[in-house]
Amino acid sequence: MFNWFKETRRSGDKPSATGASPSPGMDSRVDEKNALADLNERLAAYIERVRKLDSENTVLRHTVEEWQSSSLRETKEIAKLHGTELARARKLIDKLARQTATLQCQNANLKSDLEDSGKRFRFYI
Repeated sequence: MFNWFKETRRSGDKPSATGASPSPGMDSRVDEKNALADLNERLAAYIERVRKLDSENTVLRHTVEEWQSSSLRETKEIAKLHGTELARARKLIDKLARQTATLQCQNANLKSDLEDSGKRFRFYI
């Protein structure tokens, strides 16, 4: 009986030292075995490459998650810092707007009083 797993000759290898080639059916089996061994090696290399890429992908995913987390924290800190400053500036703007409105009312009242005083003065002259 022929042992498929101990046969090491590949297609392209030289025939045995005797120079005699095994039967044609045997050659096709050896060729098939060599082709399967080649495909098996290619599959193993492919699987190894996929595992390596998966490992690299996991590392990259972890790195991206860390970066996003860090970036989010920094953004929140900056927003909090500037948010406080913006709130203070808005309060100041509101206060100044109220003061401006009050002064404009006072100015209008003073103009009205001045006009009334001018009319009374002319009336007495």
